[in-house]
Formats: sequence, structure tokens, C-alpha cells
Amino acid sequence: MEGRRLRAALGELEPLGLGLACVGGIDAGEAVRRLQAAPVTGAVFPFDRDLRIVGVTTVPGGCIVTQP
Repeated sequence: MEGRRLRAALGELEPLGLGLACVGGIDAGEAVRRLQAAPVTGAVFPFDRDLRIVGVTTVPGGCIVTQP
């Protein structure tokens, strides 16, 4: 049941080759801090060229981290 709910939350996103982690108890800002990451500014390059780029978003109860 939970798997179906999470899949529906992805919407039209193509998950093939996408790493996805649901992390409870911290928001996106805290995840970025723990990863010692920095926000991307300026031009954004295609994700498949640089796997060091991740996406982080805050959701109710935690955050979601994605990486191609």
C-alpha cells in the first residue's frame, strides 16, 4: 500500500535509473548540511553528466533525496 502511495507521489517522473531516499525527521536544509553540499547557482547541467548533483526537497515528516 505504501509503495503505491509513494509511486503516485512521483507523478510523471521517470524513475528508471533514479536513486530515491525518503528520510524522516530532517528537512532539505539539514540534509544539504549533512551532505556538505552547496546549492547549484547559474546554469544547471544535465543530471546524467555529473552524478554529484542531487535533488533534495522537504516533504511532510522529512525530505526526499534523489540522484540519477
